[in-house]
Amino acid sequence: MKKITEYTELEILELTIEQLNQMVKFEMAEQGIKLVSCPDEPKYKLLPEKDIEVYQVSGFNEYFVNKEDAQKICDLINNMSFMRFSYNYKDYSNRYLEKTEVSEYYVKTEKGYSKKLWQQATDDIDYNKTLKDDYTIKLKEYNESVDNAKDIKDDIYDRYKKVCSKYSRLNNLIWRFNNDYMPLYKSFEDKCEELAMIAMNKAYTLNAEEQTYILNNYKQSE
Repeated sequence: MKKITEYTELEILELTIEQLNQMVKFEMAEQGIKLVSCPDEPKYKLLPEKDIEVYQVSGFNEYFVNKEDAQKICDLINNMSFMRFSYNYKDYSNRYLEKTEVSEYYVKTEKGYSKKLWQQATDDIDYNKTLKDDYTIKLKEYNESVDNAKDIKDDIYDRYKKVCSKYSRLNNLIWRFNNDYMPLYKSFEDKCEELAMIAMNKAYTLNAEEQTYILNNYKQSE
């Protein structure tokens, strides 16, 4: 396979994206860079829905099976009066009791797994973790390959883009030569092209290569 520098500009114009990518891979292989495809994101197992609903009184560690029982505890505590010890900070042994206000207790609802369903969920979590770890390793290897090949890809695509940009401009100049300038000088017959080019050059400051390309190709675009 030829390198991008070994193609003529007209040959470069005919290259497809697939061919450019193959050229990148060829250069990677030549330079000992791993050829790694981007891994697909794995399809993870959906965890089962939690099947048990429990109720917790704020400030308690235990959970109630019945919401009514939890609410009874809340109502009971919220209707109680509380006192606390206060201290004389100069003498911690000297303390006294005073009535205190506490935050209102409330019931929180939470969901969890039964033991049987928890085992299934644990197995699914372990399975998903294995997939994730494998994907992470492959993605890291792919990203390293992309980073290592960045200069190669940039060189090839920059060359391709420059050539495409150059000929896009040239084709635009040909169109303008045909449509803007040639009609103005057709009456000059043999000097038509020469005079049209002189006029166009004043506006676009064309180099010798550009002038030659326009004159050699403009009739083909009529």
